[in-house]
Amino acid sequence: MASQTPELVAHRLTSGRFVAFFIMGVTIYGTADAIRRHQLGDARQVLLVLVGISLIAYVWGVRPAVVEDLRGIVVRNPIRTSDIPWGAVTDVDVADVLRVRTESAVVRCFAVPRRRPHFSRPQASPQAYGFPSMPSRLARADEFSGTSGMSRAEHIALRLRDKAEAQRGTSAGSVVTRVGTDTVVVLAVAACMFLLAAVLH
Repeated sequence: MASQTPELVAHRLTSGRFVAFFIMGVTIYGTADAIRRHQLGDARQVLLVLVGISLIAYVWGVRPAVVEDLRGIVVRNPIRTSDIPWGAVTDVDVADVLRVRTESAVVRCFAVPRRRPHFSRPQASPQAYGFPSMPSRLARADEFSGTSGMSRAEHIALRLRDKAEAQRGTSAGSVVTRVGTDTVVVLAVAACMFLLAAVLH
């Protein structure tokens, strides 16, 4: 009998991602329009700047994510990526952004900023947070129904705490943080675009 694969989700920016894709779309449209009008040479400076801005938009709007992995949580921030084993997670809370806590580090998650819940929703009980006083599964289902007044960040924090509690014995180790290779490449290319646009001025 095949083992059941746990549900894994990637949590990403919402409005920031939309803005980033909008900027990229404007760049693609502008380039295509310049090619269609045979004005690529005349518009090259503007297009180089737009490409540079689009690359920065990728780093700040598209790259950030909090990814649930079989071994743990992968936190992709604009510059750095952190791999956090399930067994190392001691808590997940929300300040200005979602924060994953371990014994040795606090990893801030740029992809999940705090937002206030809708004003008409009642506030969730403070007992709904943290490992010491986990609510029943029935109450948990009601909290995720969208009527509890919890923000998206608080929902994600609760979900990750649940998963860390359930997957605690599946992986162990310490937090590994590294600079994203894609970020270095993208920002280097963006810098080249801006420099080239300045030279062509």
